[in-house]
Amino acid sequence: MKIPVHLKHKPIIEVENYNRIDGPYDADATDAMGLSVGIAQWNKAGLTDLSAKVWRNPGEKWSRQSEELPLHRAIDLATLVCIALDYSKNGRLSLSDKFPVSRA
Repeated sequence: MKIPVHLKHKPIIEVENYNRIDGPYDADATDAMGLSVGIAQWNKAGLTDLSAKVWRNPGEKWSRQSEELPLHRAIDLATLVCIALDYSKNGRLSLSDKFPVSRA
């Protein structure tokens, strides 16, 4: 499915038809239709913040529940996932003053 270009988030790099490869879901069994990195929807004149976006479409139109994150938060979430996977495998948390992780 083509990711829309008429909305405020302007994709620069994209994964169309993400619904065919969305993790554990069977092909076409998800509403996540695309991923993109592009110009953030909250930009104003003179700003060029980038964001990562999951494009959701449950069938009729693009969902207002599509998520957009600043790139640094998307990277932080990916880092947290990697730490969680390491914790589940090895039982230890990677500790850092700059990225303080703890068990909930």
